[in-house]
Amino acid sequence: MPARRDQGILLPLKFLIGHRAYRAASRPAAFVLSHTPDRVKYGIGEKMRRSKMPYSIIRHGDVVVQVGAPRDLVQAGRSRSVYFLRLVGPAGRVVVFEPDLKSAACLEDFAAGNGLADRLVMVRKGAWSTDGTLAFLSNPNHPASNLVKGALDIDTSRYVETSISVTSIDAELKRLGIPTPRLVSITANGSETVILSGMKGVIQEGLAYIALAVTGADYPTMMKQIGYELAANDDRGFTFRKAGAT
Repeated sequence: MPARRDQGILLPLKFLIGHRAYRAASRPAAFVLSHTPDRVKYGIGEKMRRSKMPYSIIRHGDVVVQVGAPRDLVQAGRSRSVYFLRLVGPAGRVVVFEPDLKSAACLEDFAAGNGLADRLVMVRKGAWSTDGTLAFLSNPNHPASNLVKGALDIDTSRYVETSISVTSIDAELKRLGIPTPRLVSITANGSETVILSGMKGVIQEGLAYIALAVTGADYPTMMKQIGYELAANDDRGFTFRKAGAT
């Protein structure tokens, strides 16, 4: 199957005008969506995304890992975690790594209120290469921009520094007794490559798909070196397929 590169205009627009300008331009839409009933906005959103990567590869009963679930995206109808919860069905599981406790609670409350709680496995830690503790920068007004300190060169004046626990995806899935996922989606604002180094086990076990948010690295070349090919551009960056996966 050839790589698909027709995943819409929003991603390139974000990088043409810059993150800050994009957030300002999209704020009115986000406000409207935050006041739209959950079932309406996520029902419409699912129909729009169902045929696009990475959502299109998810089947009922799958295990999916999502790194990062900021509460502003949950409220705006743009949370990957929520769409994954809807798509895996009652027999599936979505393991979410979210060190921001307010965002973790927001997703748990959403799942409980929408009949999805039994599919959610919440990990209140950051995903990383090893177990440990790291400095974390959080933006109370825009949690989707939260990041590990030093991951990106940014103006930190609007951020609050805290300390978070981190772990590797391999270690946490083993602790939880979760089988090899079909998809690992990483939206971590600059920590993607470090997180990848902590999931060598699931990669060796046959992890079929990895989705990475764009933060400037040459991901297609890097992913090719570990046996993954570009499947499609997506709404956050790229979705990669392991050679031979269906």
